[in-house]
Amino acid sequence: MIALSTEVKLRAIEKQLGSLSNQAPKVLMRAVNDTARQAQRDLFREAKKTYTTKASSFKNKDRALKIKRANQSSLQAHLLSNGEPLALYGFKVSASESATKAKVKTANGMKNLIVDNRWAFVTKMRSGHVGVFQRQGDSRLPIHEFFSVSVPQMIGNEKEVYGKLEPEFQSMLESNIQREIQRVLNK
Repeated sequence: MIALSTEVKLRAIEKQLGSLSNQAPKVLMRAVNDTARQAQRDLFREAKKTYTTKASSFKNKDRALKIKRANQSSLQAHLLSNGEPLALYGFKVSASESATKAKVKTANGMKNLIVDNRWAFVTKMRSGHVGVFQRQGDSRLPIHEFFSVSVPQMIGNEKEVYGKLEPEFQSMLESNIQREIQRVLNK
């Protein structure tokens, strides 16, 4: 979570605006909303670099990471992420007749998908869904599908995604505030 003291920022903006200090909440609101949009874009970009997921996993960015925008009465924007674990087939998968391997993170190697001497396999179901499956026992059915991390887990990765970008968000907000102040002063 990005925690910024908007009260302190608001006072500093009012001081910089001087006679136009009544515009301070609007300036801060715009800067916060711009920062939230930039953070959303950067979080998705970093997640794509860290994980081997296909672009289709992020096809609906606005649903996977929603922005609750700031307004003049509430000068905070919230990035809300929700979603279910993604099918393993949405990541890098290598399937052959003898073995099935998968790779979720770009830094890791391909891992064999074998449990209790039963290899996983890739198949297309009658519904058209393609996935990585494994039999539950010796018989043909039942089978279960392999899943991996969800979009919120990818984005919230403290070490490689969110944690890596968090320091940049503060400087992004500062530059957005200065840009908005200049916009008001130059009118």
